[in-house]
Amino acid sequence: MDIQNILITIATSGVVSSLATLGIQTFLKQGITHHFNKELALFNAEITLQAEKRKLDFDRKIHDFSIYSTKRHEIYPELYKKVYRIYFDLNGIETSTSFQEGLFSSPDLLVDYLKSQNFSLKESTITKINRIYEKTNGNLEGEGLLILQLLIKHELMMPMPLRVADLLDFHMENLLYISDKVAGMILIITKRFELLTSAVVEINVKEELEVLHVLMEDFRNILREEIAVGDYTK
Repeated sequence: MDIQNILITIATSGVVSSLATLGIQTFLKQGITHHFNKELALFNAEITLQAEKRKLDFDRKIHDFSIYSTKRHEIYPELYKKVYRIYFDLNGIETSTSFQEGLFSSPDLLVDYLKSQNFSLKESTITKINRIYEKTNGNLEGEGLLILQLLIKHELMMPMPLRVADLLDFHMENLLYISDKVAGMILIITKRFELLTSAVVEINVKEELEVLHVLMEDFRNILREEIAVGDYTK
């Protein structure tokens, strides 16, 4: 073999070797690229799936929160109205039955006064009031005045225990939507209501009403804060 053929053989071998190497590199590169693209596609699919799950979970939470928020905006005003009406009427009963002697010269004036305060008496109670006036000749003082006041207060207080029970029923029915803080305040306030409407327990009514006044202010502020913030989990 002459030198020319040797050189051609060497050159050809080099080219073939280079082509083979290039082919292998290309094959490996394509394989790696294909594997990478496949893994990337799987990764993107997983990311998309997780993102969709999170979106659905977020949408569900927003939906649930919206239901809670809407429900509380319905419940809290009604709850406060029930509590405040009882508190307001208890104050009114105490004020209306704490009149001094000589203030009403006739039973008609007394009954009209109570009506002006939105308190109506049964006919049987009005009859008893007339008898007290007759026995005292209209000079209500001392024991006669006290009996008259207790008679009127007893009748005006009669519906109150049922109203407190109705408040507690409303509270229990909606307990799922009421925060622990509000629920605790309701229990404290209703205990005070029960003391004031009890015919058995001797209490200082004026002091109890003063305590209730403070509790009502706290209760109103708590409701306002929770409705304004909107996040009732805190």
